[in-house]
Amino acid sequence: MDNRFVRLTSLSLLAALATRSWAAGFSQEKLEKMVKELEAYTVKNPDYAYPIKCVFDKDSKEENAYATVEAPEKKGDKPRCKMVVLGGLLKVVEDERLIRAVVAHEISHLSKGHMSKGMKPNDLKVFFTRNQELEADATGAWLLQRAGYSKQDMVDMLKTLDEKFRAQGGWLENLQGDHPSSRARAAAIEDNPMVSRALMDFDAGLAFMDARSFAVAARMFDRAIAKEPKLMEAYTNAALAATMGYYDNLGETVKSTWFRPDFGPMLTSASVAARGASITDLDRRNYKAATERVAAAESKLPGDARVQEIKGVLLVLDPDAKPESLQQGVKILTDLMAKTMDGPEKLRIANNIAVGQQRSGSLTEAVATLVKAERATFKDNKILINSYIGLNLGEQVPTISDKTDAAIAATVMSKWLKLNTKDNPKYEKVSKNYASFCTANKIEAGEIKPAQGAMCSAAAIWSGGKQFSLFDTIENIAKGFATTPVEKVYDDNFKDLKEMLWSESDFSVIASEGQALRLTTYAKDGALVLKPKALSDDRRLMIQVGDTMKKLEEIVPADSGVEVSLVRGYTMEQWIYFPELNFGVCVKDDKIIGLTVTPVAD
Repeated sequence: MDNRFVRLTSLSLLAALATRSWAAGFSQEKLEKMVKELEAYTVKNPDYAYPIKCVFDKDSKEENAYATVEAPEKKGDKPRCKMVVLGGLLKVVEDERLIRAVVAHEISHLSKGHMSKGMKPNDLKVFFTRNQELEADATGAWLLQRAGYSKQDMVDMLKTLDEKFRAQGGWLENLQGDHPSSRARAAAIEDNPMVSRALMDFDAGLAFMDARSFAVAARMFDRAIAKEPKLMEAYTNAALAATMGYYDNLGETVKSTWFRPDFGPMLTSASVAARGASITDLDRRNYKAATERVAAAESKLPGDARVQEIKGVLLVLDPDAKPESLQQGVKILTDLMAKTMDGPEKLRIANNIAVGQQRSGSLTEAVATLVKAERATFKDNKILINSYIGLNLGEQVPTISDKTDAAIAATVMSKWLKLNTKDNPKYEKVSKNYASFCTANKIEAGEIKPAQGAMCSAAAIWSGGKQFSLFDTIENIAKGFATTPVEKVYDDNFKDLKEMLWSESDFSVIASEGQALRLTTYAKDGALVLKPKALSDDRRLMIQVGDTMKKLEEIVPADSGVEVSLVRGYTMEQWIYFPELNFGVCVKDDKIIGLTVTPVAD
């Protein structure tokens, strides 16, 4: 078992069995008793009729509970309070005190009248709901204390939900939905929230890794470290982000002469600025910064395999190809590959060893390393495929004398072609080289159907020559402007939910909990960049203020957008929003006049 996880002792196992036994015995009667006890201490909403009607749907598999109001039976009567617990929830929250915390949360929604309050613009619905959830958490914790229980029960309930649900969907989706993350909600009410807040920043870093925006990801990991220096994974991820940031911002001409490294599951964002055709002083500064981050991670995690792998990759990517750096990187990676038993990891490390060999001028040796690694995975007439190996083999017509090795190389190249789209700038070259390789080695070329390309969600926007990112702090965003913003508050109960407008650059932010949850620009240089999810696809697709709808449709099908109402100041605008990509465009006379990055409720 991974030593990061605590083993169950015999006593804790008995406790776990006891809670499951309790959950199995939960009933309508127990729910009514629990609600009645808490209702005695709640502030009853004058617009609703009490007592609260309870429903326990034992047969439902849905992992949820909710509060609502029923329409009155007689004209002039008040709507009746109601709360529902669905049976699936007890498989997640297997503890009486945590179920009580759920009940206190839902009773608090009723107490605050959240069923009767709402916002019309699509984006404010999301942000307004987030604030209602935070209010219900705080009120529910207060209610538990009044009834003689601990508010820690509410914190523990939220952390239990966090453990259960945080891995569902992408990191970006988890952070920006109509409910704040359970981790953020726990941090809002616990007495010592610094660790939870550090973990929130860590999750934001992962979200930007998902969005291939690694400069921002590194900043988020730095924020996590500042709050909780013992969060060791943040040092590793910051080093990885900086390494990939250095590589990704190299000039395309430079990168085209190197084998492509495999960083693992994520790749970095690109700058809007043009990138040079040769190594620059900026590249060397980026490399030095990445080296310093790797050294910091190594000091905190000496001997850690992932840190050593990142160090080895960075060495084989030395901008000046110093022989000592390349040799040291190859040695580190070779030693790591000998220790790992995992097939995909072996392929990734072998690919990166080949990067160092190719950059040292040993192309034949590099090709042999790639093919040998793939051949080692051969089992039951199947081999594991590493897409980067396919790309690196396909960038040339490799010379391979062994027939079995040649067949393996052809299979790996064809797999890369099937995993990528024709829009990939490498596609045509790999396709031609694959055909030539098959002809030279008398191999029948298989039928290739290119993949349909999917894009990462947008998570940042450019305005006034600066990049602004979701989840960044308002204080940090404000540093990008010389003037104080005009602030708009939409509800006196939630003064933290506000829109901030900088007229000098036609830029606005909707913020909640001190973080940016919507970014909008009308500036002439306003832009956002979309990147493919396929990590071996280096395209950057830019959408700019002033683009025509025809140009937009070359990147995103127009029929994948939906019309929504979004707020601007105290008015509303009609936007075309692309739910799968997290951004919208405001259009006038067939031209884009505004860009926004935001979550929007259905």
